[in-house]
Amino acid sequence: MFYALGIVLTQAFNGADDTWTPTWINFGCFWLWEIPLAYVLGRVVGLGPFGVFLAVTMAYSMLGVVSAVLLPAGSLERAPRVRRLGAQRRRTGVGRPGEVARPGGATTRPPTVLEL
Repeated sequence: MFYALGIVLTQAFNGADDTWTPTWINFGCFWLWEIPLAYVLGRVVGLGPFGVFLAVTMAYSMLGVVSAVLLPAGSLERAPRVRRLGAQRRRTGVGRPGEVARPGGATTRPPTVLEL
């Protein structure tokens, strides 16, 4: 569960044109936390591969918690890219990604692979 939460929340930052926050989150959770913890649990404590597995599990759990703490409610709505897309959709009436506004208010979208 934490794995999915961490991945989705860090990608939410990327979707809002904020690439530095997930970069630092990943650096901290994986390079500064997971790798040293895997070494300590695997070699020093003597758990071997199970210790490495525990370190990976703990790192992804930490990623989910840190991402949830750093992504306050409503912060994506204030992101520049999200505001731009929302304004464009209100202005053009285009509702789905890939749709193109045509003169007269009609919208079209490119055909999908299944429609070709």
